[in-house]
This record gives sequence, C-alpha cells and structure tokens, in this order.
Amino acid sequence: MSSESEVFEARVGAAMAAAQTHQWEESGELWEQCAQMSMSHGAWAPASACWEQAGEAWRRGDWATKATDALQAALSQPVAPVDVGAVQTKLAAVLGERGQGAAAVAMARQALLTSTPQARPAAVDTLVGLLQGYGRKVDQRPLVDELAERLGLSSPACLFRRGQLCRLDGDLDGACQAFDEVVQRLDGVPGAAAGSAAAQMELAEVGLLRGETAGAVEAFEAGRRLHEQAGRVSLMWRCEVGRVRASVAAGLTVIAPGLAAAQRWARERGLALLDLDLEQALALQEVGRDAGRARSGLERAYEAAMAIGAAPRAGRARLPLAQHVRGTQSEHQRWCSEAQEILSDN
Repeated sequence: MSSESEVFEARVGAAMAAAQTHQWEESGELWEQCAQMSMSHGAWAPASACWEQAGEAWRRGDWATKATDALQAALSQPVAPVDVGAVQTKLAAVLGERGQGAAAVAMARQALLTSTPQARPAAVDTLVGLLQGYGRKVDQRPLVDELAERLGLSSPACLFRRGQLCRLDGDLDGACQAFDEVVQRLDGVPGAAAGSAAAQMELAEVGLLRGETAGAVEAFEAGRRLHEQAGRVSLMWRCEVGRVRASVAAGLTVIAPGLAAAQRWARERGLALLDLDLEQALALQEVGRDAGRARSGLERAYEAAMAIGAAPRAGRARLPLAQHVRGTQSEHQRWCSEAQEILSDN
C-alpha cells in the first residue's frame, strides 16, 4: 500500500502533467488536493506553494471564482509564498476579471511593493492592464515608461502597452506600428500565440477607429483562431465580441451563434468583464432586427459597466446607441456626449 508521501508526489506529478496538456480544471483540482494534504500535516510552505499552483491553473482555465479562492488561500497560510508579489499580481488580475476594479488595482499596487526585481515587470504590466479597464490613461504613462526601462523599448510587453497608449491618444499610425512589431517579434515563438492574438485584437480595434471595418472583422477572426489554439477560451470569446462590433459597424448581418451560452459560461465562472462584453454583443446582434431589444441590451451593458467602474466598456456601450439605435434628438446628443466624455479620459 502506498504511503501518504507517495500519494502526494503522485498527485503533484499528475497536476503538472495536466497543466502541460492544458487540462486546467484537472490540474487545479489536483493541486488543491495537494494543498489540503499539506495543511493536514502543518506543512505550510508546501501548502502555500500548492495553493498558488492551483490558483494559476484555475486562472488559466478561466475559473475566476476558484482562482480567487486558491490564491487567497496561498496568501493566508502561516508561511507566505516564496514570491508574495507574484501571487498578489495574479490575484489582482483575477479580481479585475471579476469586476472588482478597486480591489484589483489596490492589490496590484501592493504587488509593486512586495515583488522581487524579477517579478516586478509582470506586476507593472498587470497594473497597466487594470488601469486600461478601470483607470485613466494618465496613470498608465509612468508605468509604461518603467516597463521600457526594465525590459527595453523593443520588448513585446513594452511595445504592446505603448501601442495601447497611442490608440488612446489618437495616434493610430503609432499604435499600428507598435502592434505590428509585436506580431513580428512573437512570430514563431513557442507559447506566444496568446500574445500575438492580443496584438491582432488591438490592430482590429484600430481598424474600427479608422473605419476599416472589413479589415477589422478579419483581424478579430484571426485573433479568435489564435486564442482558440492557445486554449484561452475567454479571450476567444472577446475576439468574437469584437467581430460582432466590427460586423455591425460594417453594416453586415450578424450571425454569432453561441453568445448566450458563452454568457452563461462566463457568469458561472465569475468572469464579470466578459459577461459585460457578451451582453453588448447580444444587443448588437439585434441591430436592424429588433431596435427595442438592441437598445435595452446596450443600456444594461452601460449601467453594469458604470456600476463597477469599467468606464471604457461603458463608453463602448454608449457609442453604438448613438450610431445604430433610433432615438430622439436629445437622446442621441446625450449618448454621444457621454461616450465622448468617457472615452476621451480613458
């Protein structure tokens, strides 16, 4: 009969093997079992390490609620994780996906104080990403400058964040140049499909701003394929949301099966931001078919985004109301001014 230590080692091996094949739910469950075994023997350092691994598995598997619980368990053990800042950075990202913007930004700022020099760039990058969703662009600039100092101006992470700032500033040529360079630098790099897909999504957003709607549709489709290959389901659906937005902007009839099922999936896992994105896509599907449903859906998306402080998403919900939904002159003026005010500051 196997000893308990042999069982523990076997489960650790199985958890690592499951992660290597992107079986994130199985990996998360196995790591949690390992954490519980460690805790039962008062082995607090292994327990915190196992909880951290479980949180990472659940995070990659798009289970925001379970990832939150596991990462918080890692931080609450009597013996702290080896790199507290790295765990806080992951938790900040998960809280952001759950729509807890203030808590996420606070956790990310705490991670800047506790991260090792090696982990600090990831903490800085995570905070920039959170400020993209919950803050103002002026607060992102010094952080992007720090990324440049630590990683170099030509690093994919720095180029990506600089491209986003260029887009927010209206420098669309500069944004395209940065995102194109990210795609080129990541081409053929093992495990870089998700990063390349993120840059493709940003290029599609720039295309929408330029009115190049057909190209934007194609770019979102390309991003979806890359995220699907990387096993990043939530990001795949974000690309599908972008494709719907671009298709409506191009005046195309939208056919996007699976959005309602995807929204149920997102809600089950606590993915509040994706839930908002899908709410908007479901509403945009009704443009040209049922104006009342389109309007009510976009209004719900706007109110939900404002309630959690996700201003850019609120702006993206207001803009199509002004562009594609019939309303009174005063309503259109209000929708346009609200969208302009939100998006100019964010």
